[in-house]
Amino acid sequence: MSKVFLDTKILVYSLDRADPGTQKKCRACIRSLGEDNNGDISIQVMQEFYVASTAKLGADPLIVEDILRSFERFETVLISPGLIKEAIDCSIINRLSFWDALIVVSAESAQCVSLWSENLNPGQVIRGVRIENPLTFENNAFCPSCPVGPAFSRDQAADAMSLTTCHVPHVTCYSWERAPAAIYSSSAINRPYHHDFSPKKCP
Repeated sequence: MSKVFLDTKILVYSLDRADPGTQKKCRACIRSLGEDNNGDISIQVMQEFYVASTAKLGADPLIVEDILRSFERFETVLISPGLIKEAIDCSIINRLSFWDALIVVSAESAQCVSLWSENLNPGQVIRGVRIENPLTFENNAFCPSCPVGPAFSRDQAADAMSLTTCHVPHVTCYSWERAPAAIYSSSAINRPYHHDFSPKKCP
């Protein structure tokens, strides 16, 4: 199964209430990668997510820490001196900021086929990694009956197209304040944060 690297903004948007539509899409994207076990992040992404969520969005640090713990299900790339040198070369050759280049080379080192990012140009291929913006994905590429966002992986799309009703629990069925970990973890569906929060079916 093709591996996908998640850029920081996709994770941060999942926490941002300013744009509910974008928030729903990002949460669904994160959920789909978690269920398929083909998502990757890096130490850089974890650090940036914590800082942006607490400093810019004003999220509770302990809640963000809990979310970061749930991200441990993703393969995490460690930032080494060698990777930093690769990022410098990548930034010079491709005219990227150092931080964007470090994301790209981290995705390359994890052998990811795609990098889900809003910062870079979708369709561009850098060091063998294809840039994709998940915010532009059409819902019917994943789940034809769900208005929320992608519920299925690309590998499951063919099966999804034959369904009339999606029975996959969606992240938007949960209250962020009351059950934060349930947003990201498929196993959290049965966790006793608040038993009244049961998954709903798409219309």
